[in-house]
Amino acid sequence: KEIVDPKKHRRGKRSIAIVSLLTISPSLIIAFNVVKETSFNSSTIKFIADLEKSPMFYDNQIVSHKREYNRKEKKLFMTVVGNELSQAQVDELQLRLADYGLQGTQLIIKQAGGGVLDVGTQAAMLQRFIEQKDLHLAQKDSLIDRLQNDLTDERQNSIVTSDQIANELSALYPEIESLSLANALQMNMRTKKTDTIPLVTIDWVEKPSQATEQQIERWLRTRLRVPKISIVNK
Repeated sequence: KEIVDPKKHRRGKRSIAIVSLLTISPSLIIAFNVVKETSFNSSTIKFIADLEKSPMFYDNQIVSHKREYNRKEKKLFMTVVGNELSQAQVDELQLRLADYGLQGTQLIIKQAGGGVLDVGTQAAMLQRFIEQKDLHLAQKDSLIDRLQNDLTDERQNSIVTSDQIANELSALYPEIESLSLANALQMNMRTKKTDTIPLVTIDWVEKPSQATEQQIERWLRTRLRVPKISIVNK
């Protein structure tokens, strides 16, 4: 096709550009506002999380918070129970908002103190208490499981080591009748310090010489990779 009238062609291109711009502009504005609001929400969440760990909130607690965002104003509401925050502390919190990119945000703190709490605040406190309790129980359960697994692994390793030691010693010293290996708690009665050392009990068909006992002690220290060991010969 061939454009007969160049003026109509230019007018058509301008019309398309204007319509496209009018169509895209609201989407860009909406996208910009969504990004700004998302950033605001993320920053306030981090701000609250850091406050809960700060020394200022050792004797009180943030039981609930709410955010309000629009292009004209931004607000962050907090409900705090416990020791009442001073005006100086409230002012300090307001200044801290700038560290989180929350300049221009109005911080509104409701301090319940020791008075009567509204139903919403009581429900938030109860929910928070339940969540913290569940978290602590989950952490304890995880610790117990890990300790049980470590204990099982230690027992299995101990059994394997005892079998290996017994087989190797019986091959080196056929005059050994039986052997037992365990960890013993040793206490220094002067310093009251305790230490755990391997205890090896050996039953002999015939009592070994002192040189043989010394050889076995050196071999066991090397084999078990320990600085000291206790041997009982029977």
